Amino acid sequence: MTTAEAFPRFSVVVASRGRPNHLRRALRAIRQLDYPAFEIVVVGNEETLSVGRERAADGLKCVHSEQANLSIARNLGTIRSSGQFCAFIDDDAVPEPMWLYHHAVGLRETEAEASVGYVRGPDGIRFQSRFETIGMDGISTDVPVDGERAFVPEPKLSRAVKLVGTNTVVRRDVLLRLGGFDSAYRYFLEDGDLSVRLRAGGYRVAVVPLAEVHHALAASAQRNAERGARTLFDIGRSTAIFMRRHSDDDLEQAYDATARRERRRLIGAMVRGLLEPRDVSRLMGTLRDGWHEGAHLALPPLRALVEAFGEGFTPVSAVPSGHHVIACRLPRRAAAIAEARDAVAGGAGRASVFCLSLTGLPHSVRYTEGGVWVQTGGQFVPHGTARGRFRWCRFADRIEDEKRRVAKRRGLTESTSVSGEGSP
Repeated sequence: MTTAEAFPRFSVVVASRGRPNHLRRALRAIRQLDYPAFEIVVVGNEETLSVGRERAADGLKCVHSEQANLSIARNLGTIRSSGQFCAFIDDDAVPEPMWLYHHAVGLRETEAEASVGYVRGPDGIRFQSRFETIGMDGISTDVPVDGERAFVPEPKLSRAVKLVGTNTVVRRDVLLRLGGFDSAYRYFLEDGDLSVRLRAGGYRVAVVPLAEVHHALAASAQRNAERGARTLFDIGRSTAIFMRRHSDDDLEQAYDATARRERRRLIGAMVRGLLEPRDVSRLMGTLRDGWHEGAHLALPPLRALVEAFGEGFTPVSAVPSGHHVIACRLPRRAAAIAEARDAVAGGAGRASVFCLSLTGLPHSVRYTEGGVWVQTGGQFVPHGTARGRFRWCRFADRIEDEKRRVAKRRGLTESTSVSGEGSP
């Protein structure tokens, strides 16, 4: 097997707008990927590109776009990319170090044209999305899966494997041929629409469980920092467009079903304290207005994207191999994180800190601005969970459990040593 077959070239496309701190964090994590052949393409407005230019000398491509349209931004990134595959990730997400490696292995083993990985939520433990299928009504359904090996599902004729925009890989020539993401979708369902078009074109999508990203769900025009909705306009607009593109259902009946579904979500958010009662009717009004626009918008046919020429593949400088792991008790957390940050700055490549307290508190995982993976929580919570019943164990054994849990995603091996208190 040649190197090109084992390690195809990836273009990591990041669309960003108005979130410079999140973008800096995402770019740091992307640069720490354990993969030999990838470039980074950042698409956004001037505020975004000022962040990108901070490291542009290190091979990063910057593409200007003032339009608040996620599909257009991703298409511009696709056109400027030069890899065999385009890997899409959001600016408020960070990939595990072996993210591209597992996508590459999954694509090679399944011979698929696209792949989708798993996404963990803000606590870094629980999953936000895994394997889902999407129907012609735009509704996604979770499908239980056991195991870690990549596979190509065969969903029912009326459904497709659901891509997730923050963890999706598509062969670049296929994406260009299909016209990329449909620019009619400014936000929401742009990935679902591409999923359906890939299925209709006879292309296969692999599910790659080990290709993980962590999604922070940062504040945006659509939601606040507490994840409460600010508007449902684009949800209504995109759902109407999706129905027009892919379904023969009556639009009025489809709106009624969508409204009932979104109202239930809003009431649930109100119960959790994310919204006030008066917000529900206002937000339902934005859904209705968005649906009206989407139902009457002119929808031109999709055409193939025009390939860019004259700019070759611009690989990112490789981060040194290896992973520095520190285990500590709660009182040493700040010191351990500082030590790990200094190790990364000094050329250690990547670093993880496992900080456990003598409690049964839930676990959480975060990636710091200093480039360190930090996991905190109680020593006596069952292994691999955010919360659960009390389970007695030794500190060193629990550290080994957590090290094994993340090993394949983070690039840890049996020889990876653990320093700090109570080290095995």
